[in-house]
Amino acid sequence: MHSNKGHILDLWPAISKADVGMIRLMDSGVNWPYIEAQKGVFTWARMQMYVDNKKYIPDSKIMYTFSDVPGWANGEQRGGYAPLDMGDWKNFVTRLVDKYGDVIDYYEMWNEFDYSLFWAESSEKC
Repeated sequence: MHSNKGHILDLWPAISKADVGMIRLMDSGVNWPYIEAQKGVFTWARMQMYVDNKKYIPDSKIMYTFSDVPGWANGEQRGGYAPLDMGDWKNFVTRLVDKYGDVIDYYEMWNEFDYSLFWAESSEKC
């Protein structure tokens, strides 16, 4: 199940009867720009909402899809541009895994990196 923007959370109790095997968190308001909109300030509430609602589908796996970079990290470029300092990326990934590594089963390394809307740079830079 691809869960986006949280509105589907209201349906999770009913979805529990559908034998959902995986929940893909992409375009769910839990990517880097939402969690760390300001450098060093992490907002986990939306991510925690998904984790808390997993109780309705306990046998399902969670796949977190990395996508997007906050403007402060890529020089305010819109679209899919790499962070200027990969240390910022490493810090975000480390914080995410430290906090939710026991809940997230799979990590997808970028959404559609071959589509310029999601990744505007060369594939080598990806």
